Amino acid sequence: LLRIRDRRELVKYAAGRVLDIGVKDAYPWGGRLPLNAVGLDLDVWKHENFVQGDARALPFRDKSFDACVLMELLEHVDPSERQLVLGEALRVCSKRIIVTVPDKDPRNFANPDPEYCKKHPLCTEQVTPPELHEHKPDWVFDLSKVLELVEFIKPKNYLLFKVENEFYSGYGLVADL
Repeated sequence: LLRIRDRRELVKYAAGRVLDIGVKDAYPWGGRLPLNAVGLDLDVWKHENFVQGDARALPFRDKSFDACVLMELLEHVDPSERQLVLGEALRVCSKRIIVTVPDKDPRNFANPDPEYCKKHPLCTEQVTPPELHEHKPDWVFDLSKVLELVEFIKPKNYLLFKVENEFYSGYGLVADL
């Protein structure tokens, strides 16, 4: 495992036309999507190049993006639907998938805010139910669950990261298709 302090360090691996699935507040991008990126979320956010949509049925043509970013999304997806979400990312992505997920560390459960979207100045409409914004202990990831993602994606090459700082602990995956 490679070690990094912040998941924002992984966006440097997103090149070409990028789809950020579950963009939310665009944290990895410093709060603003780059011009080469499209952001998608169930909730409505004030980003340029934003599309409201569901990660389980992406409204894009096959292979229409070079890279797909799924940061802090999969822990909010029912485990029975994660392969559907990843399958959709694989369908629309031609070169690389970047994923981050939290682990079971208590830091990740410290300050859940189910009303985050409603309070954020970039959010115009919260569609998702508040309980989906909370981390469920049995929905977060350990290393074996991250390796299951790798097995499903079947990348040509991949980098696996341990992301850890005083506020967060989790994993990052950069998978070349």
